[in-house]
Amino acid sequence: MASPRVAAAGLAGGSDAPPILLNGRFEIVPDVLADAIGSPRALAHAVRDRLNSDHSIFALACDPDLPPRLECFESFKGFPSRGLLRLLDFGVVPWPETGDHRLCLIYERPPGPKLVPTLGTAFDPMLEGEIINCVIAPVVNVLEELSSIGLTHGAIRPTNMFRSREPKSLVTVGENLSAPGHFHQSAAFASIAILQAHPAGRGAGVIADDIYALAVTILTLLNGRDPAEGRDDATLLRDKIERGSYFALCGHTRLPAILREPLRGMLEDRVELRWNLTDLR
Repeated sequence: MASPRVAAAGLAGGSDAPPILLNGRFEIVPDVLADAIGSPRALAHAVRDRLNSDHSIFALACDPDLPPRLECFESFKGFPSRGLLRLLDFGVVPWPETGDHRLCLIYERPPGPKLVPTLGTAFDPMLEGEIINCVIAPVVNVLEELSSIGLTHGAIRPTNMFRSREPKSLVTVGENLSAPGHFHQSAAFASIAILQAHPAGRGAGVIADDIYALAVTILTLLNGRDPAEGRDDATLLRDKIERGSYFALCGHTRLPAILREPLRGMLEDRVELRWNLTDLR
């Protein structure tokens, strides 16, 4: 596939490709990539809403070789959560660039940039108060709302959360439908059970898996780096099995007292003993 051109926002000028119409309403520009809001295997493209030209939206063009979470699409469409990126519509459209078709998901644009653009480099740690108020609180709200209708998220990680433009404001949790549940969760963010399964066959999991991933997100933000840094997947899995996830990930890290016990409970490897949403609340 040719590399799409990057557009800072909205529609970029100079595109020769005509827009692709999805469901008679959304005009997708296939060779124009929206700014860094895509997913690992789903490129983000600029979109115009025919019914509302001021609507700030984008399209995720799913990888045709990767099965999305089709069974969850209708449940997530228009899901009324302030803390979750909102899915507006979806559909399969012809993709002229490759001569095949793409499943595209139409989302409202996130309020700001990604909380952590990449785990490949160190970043400035967050203070525990900001983590509690701006990350834990809104994510727990989202998980409670999903749990109430029998859904899980399956993609909780700092690279899939978005900041607001305002400092110290609540994060928005990113998309979770373009790939199988937990497919993109790296070794640190996956529980032992999840990590032992093939990425394409990890399934939707349970809310306890999202709580585990939230704990690793907290630890990542506290330290300003990937807790798995310097260890490959096999090594980290062995460490988790032999030492337990809490010690394998936290090691000798000095944790704030207010988060020490929550992290220990959220990283408990026995699911029946792991902290639940009520414990977190």
